[in-house]
Amino acid sequence: MAEVKDHNFEERIRERYEALSKGQKELAQVFLAKNPNIAFLSAAQLAKELGTSRSSLVRFAQALGYEGYPQLQKDVQQHFRDQLTPSTAFHTSLETVKSEDEGVFSVFRKAVEVDRTAINQLEEQISKAAFEAAVETIANSKRIYVFGLGVARSLVDFLAFRLRRYGFNVQELKHGGTELYDYLFTLDEDTCLVAFAFHRYPKELSVALEHAIASNTKTILISDDQVSPYAGIADITLAARRGPSGIMHSLAVPMAIANALVLAVGYHDDGKVFEMLEKLDEVRYAYEDTIPIHERQSAKRDKSSGGR
Repeated sequence: MAEVKDHNFEERIRERYEALSKGQKELAQVFLAKNPNIAFLSAAQLAKELGTSRSSLVRFAQALGYEGYPQLQKDVQQHFRDQLTPSTAFHTSLETVKSEDEGVFSVFRKAVEVDRTAINQLEEQISKAAFEAAVETIANSKRIYVFGLGVARSLVDFLAFRLRRYGFNVQELKHGGTELYDYLFTLDEDTCLVAFAFHRYPKELSVALEHAIASNTKTILISDDQVSPYAGIADITLAARRGPSGIMHSLAVPMAIANALVLAVGYHDDGKVFEMLEKLDEVRYAYEDTIPIHERQSAKRDKSSGGR
């Protein structure tokens, strides 16, 4: 059966609706309701959510002319990605957190609640094997390239800063376009590429992963989509949802993953890490007269004591 080329899953449902079984018609109504959450669940997760079986979802997709469920899901995901703009995400987010009783403080409460829920679900979504493989890959790499564009740049900064303090040779890839080539040509089998990418995947991600694979570079993808089209391309994927679909998401979940990687890499070879951090301390104290380490603390003490 040929793979579907277009993304208009709605037309396919309407064209074939009368030929569907009763159970498939019920599934069709679920998809036509356009709940964005269904687009980013795996077949097993969605089946559990709907109280049906994975095989039923596969047969439903095939009844619509798809090769299998992944092809249907890909088109449904594309539909929601096309529909989701910054303005619609902002509007949906406000509707989610709005409360007339508490006013603006409800934004704080509910935003924290969304992040807390996502964090609580994180451990269930990241496999032990994938996480350990990511730690091993980073720890054994001579050079580490960290990629991320847009909002992901802050995650690149964090991971690169922490790993650099451990003594790793880290290169930040935070710029798109042809400037990316200035870094990619140095990839080899001794390097590791860690890529942060969410929602709309930049074309630079495809180029970076493709060239990394061609260069025998180990690749780690940190994403919020467990069925990302790039999950099967990267050597290791750490994917966890950042919250309900259709809203503005924070970076709490990917930051938690990045922080866990930093701590685990340090745990992996704590002797080397302590040695490098001690060297950092030596450099800091060697130039303390020029760049005071405790300058801010001293200023605070002077202010609190009235300058005495």
